Amino acid sequence: MTLNEKKEFVYELKAVKKDHNLKGFEKNTAEHVVFGEVYQKQHYLILTPDFDSNELSRSLVSFLEKSPKPVSVDLNSFLDLVPESRHASLLNVVVSALEYVEVTPFSLKSKVEPKNIHNLVVDAKYHDLIAKLQVIAQSQTITRTLQDTPANLMTPGDFEERIKELFKDLPEVKVSVLYRKDLEAKGMNAHVGVGKAAVSDKAQPRLVVVEYNNNPDTDEKYAFVGKGVCFDSGGYNVKTGSHMRWMKFDMSGSAIVSMTVRALALNKEKVNVVAVCPLVLNLLAPEGQKPDDIIKSYNGKTIELDNTDAEGRLILADALTYAVRDLKASKLFDIATLTGAMIFALGDTYSGVWATNNDIWNEVVVAADYAGELVWRLPFHNDFLKMLNSNVADIANSVTDPRGGSSRAACFLKEFTEGVPYAHFDIAITADVGHKGTGVMLRTFYRIAQNQKFN
Repeated sequence: MTLNEKKEFVYELKAVKKDHNLKGFEKNTAEHVVFGEVYQKQHYLILTPDFDSNELSRSLVSFLEKSPKPVSVDLNSFLDLVPESRHASLLNVVVSALEYVEVTPFSLKSKVEPKNIHNLVVDAKYHDLIAKLQVIAQSQTITRTLQDTPANLMTPGDFEERIKELFKDLPEVKVSVLYRKDLEAKGMNAHVGVGKAAVSDKAQPRLVVVEYNNNPDTDEKYAFVGKGVCFDSGGYNVKTGSHMRWMKFDMSGSAIVSMTVRALALNKEKVNVVAVCPLVLNLLAPEGQKPDDIIKSYNGKTIELDNTDAEGRLILADALTYAVRDLKASKLFDIATLTGAMIFALGDTYSGVWATNNDIWNEVVVAADYAGELVWRLPFHNDFLKMLNSNVADIANSVTDPRGGSSRAACFLKEFTEGVPYAHFDIAITADVGHKGTGVMLRTFYRIAQNQKFN
């Protein structure tokens, strides 16, 4: 996208509310938007009177994806629809929408169709803010690229290399790696166990930590822990073919949290944050772990394996404990493509969130509203935890009972947070839509971290 105070292209898009007088315009009604044309040059995005950020994002993406030509987007007309207190939030949504439609994140096609590069028209006073928002949007695009990359090109070792490359020009960010031998020495057996079937060096489990400390005035440090299963076959509880397809997206959490830190560092936000990325391949091999095995986690709890396909919670368990004990996190946020049951709970519209108290939930919902991303709170409850009782270990990683599967997984993870305020995000369905990565919740995580200084 380009940024100007005057329009670059003949085709122009303005925003109006539905009650605006649009006599003489030909209208075609979509879910949230009406398109109007006059002389094939002037387009209007017509929003409902009480539109929210998510409606705006979906409507704008829908319009721009269908537009045959580059468009000058009159941002001033969008800003006129909301009070000044909402201007930054609205601009965040618009800039992200344009980045989303303008960039093809990953493709090895012989011929990639060029996409339209649109033009933002807005008063100069907003240019500095938009430059920051473009950094966030570009980090979300990199997230989508990491997500879309196939597993043969995105092993744990490949992910590590990409992270080091992306942060090499940011000396204020510390990137460190715990390799398999380091994880074993620390007793992070839940993490190592999932990756035991790995053969090559690049396939071996590892923990990539990306730390950015830029607020010496507070002891607050937010840890964002992201599931990083670079491919999930299910292990000995092997997935069927249709369920194994698209398992390249099972590392979405690690991509999201690492690129959140990148955006924060590039924009020099005054925050203390760390991304924790437990990386593995969950494959089959004689050395792989099996149902009925018992492993001892980093925090000392023993875990009985009911199902090797409930692997994400195992690597997250050790990573959460590491974030508390070794990195001294004051608050924990994890994000994972964790449970397929989310499709029945929230579909691909909302991401599910579990929060240990109302304060941390309020941080989440305020940030998500600002970012234009939809979240829905789901319950931690001891009834779900009791379902994970084991006869031979402190806890089981799963049970065959289908009831409350997503909440049960969340309760499992909470056992490894050591009382630190905690929010768990399950993006099993929202991480990719139409088999394309979305980078969902990156903007929300950025805003959560950005608000740290006000807490």
